[in-house]
Order: sequence, then C-alpha cells, then structure tokens
Amino acid sequence: MTAVASSLPPQTFAYARQAVERRGSVKAPLSISALRTLMSVSWVIGPPVGAVLIGAGGFAGLFGLASCSSPVEPDEVCPAGPGRA
Repeated sequence: MTAVASSLPPQTFAYARQAVERRGSVKAPLSISALRTLMSVSWVIGPPVGAVLIGAGGFAGLFGLASCSSPVEPDEVCPAGPGRA
C-alpha cells in the first residue's frame, strides 16, 4: 500500500501540469509551484492541527468535525451542516 500511496503526489503534479499546459496558460510554472507549496504546507500544518483537534475532542470529535466538513452531502451526515449550529 505504501508503494501506491508514494506514487500519488508525482501523479498529481504530472496531471496538473498536463491540465495547465493543455489550456495554453503562460502561468503553468507558477500554478505547479503553488500546488507544490500547498501540498508541502499540508504536510507541515496538518499533523499539528490534527493533534490539537484530538486533544480537544478526542478521536470522536476529530471524526465528527471531518464528517461535518465533508463536501459530499453534509446534510445527511451532520443535519445542522457546517457552520450552521
């Protein structure tokens, strides 16, 4: 499974590069750099934020927050919906 997961970031960058170049954008290098920056920031910021959320609400709170913030049918998972208490 690690081998499959290790191949995903390079494939994401390659797909993004193809999509940007297909549109003929002159900002292709900037777009790819921004994508790489966002991926790097998520690796740096994600674990500490997850640790704080686990500390505040435990695993149940973390998974509950994740389910309510999902873009896929949030009203079915969290009737109040994200941001609607």
